Amino acid sequence: MWPAVSQTPAGKGGAKEVLSERLPRCEVLSLSGIFAAQKVGIGSVFWLRYRLGFIEIWRLFKKTILIPLKVRYRHSIPFVEKGRLLDIGCGNGTELYKLKSMGWETYGVEMDEEAAARARSKGLDVFTGDLFERNFPDHFFHVARMSFVLEHLPNPRETLKEIKRILLPQGRIYISIQNTRSLNYWLFGERWHSLDVPRHLFSFNPKTIGKLLASLDLEIRTIWFQSGSRTFLGSLQYWIDDRYYHGRSVQESQKILRNHFLRYLFRPLCWGMDRLGWGDLMHLEIVKN
Repeated sequence: MWPAVSQTPAGKGGAKEVLSERLPRCEVLSLSGIFAAQKVGIGSVFWLRYRLGFIEIWRLFKKTILIPLKVRYRHSIPFVEKGRLLDIGCGNGTELYKLKSMGWETYGVEMDEEAAARARSKGLDVFTGDLFERNFPDHFFHVARMSFVLEHLPNPRETLKEIKRILLPQGRIYISIQNTRSLNYWLFGERWHSLDVPRHLFSFNPKTIGKLLASLDLEIRTIWFQSGSRTFLGSLQYWIDDRYYHGRSVQESQKILRNHFLRYLFRPLCWGMDRLGWGDLMHLEIVKN
């Protein structure tokens, strides 16, 4: 039940409704204490209640309809009964845990000690260190994945060669990396949001990654592109900051990047870039011949 509403004077010309006590704790989003009783009209209360209900309905729709469809049908990793899967650079194990829940026998490698410890706390088999130190046996895995890891490594060719060694014949590698053939890179150059120097040691496009994989007798089975308006807006923000606002704080320089209206406005552009192969990100399915 909502608290009672009392009438209090609001100066000349009438009365104004205020809440006689604080709003109750919201079980949905834990918003207790955010809204004080003073100066909150009853209309605002019902608007808040309606908005929270809408948010919950949307989240439920995504959880039950959109996300399962995306996971099941859009470039998902085909399940292998009793299959072994390796996640290189698995972080805190969020994705690895999901894959284990689907039935995979999962293994992880992570350089960051704290992240690896969090992954192990979820019951995951995660080694702290690099892939070479773990020294898996030959022909052990059905699948290996690297999500935005290859560009950080000082030895990408040697890493791919090691992955090939531990994969079974016809085993698959799933790699996600940035794409320097993207329209945003062509437009913004060194201000491209995904360039991220010096954290990214290498940059790739479909041609260069194809040559690297072919030299190891690894074949690209499928490649698809993904863009988000965030990357375009981040690049635009960098360009504006460099041209007009030198020395601004990080908080001040993120107004465009955080603008939700602009994010939705540029989504059709991003969709078109992906269809043309000019998206910011590449996702590759690779097969060991």
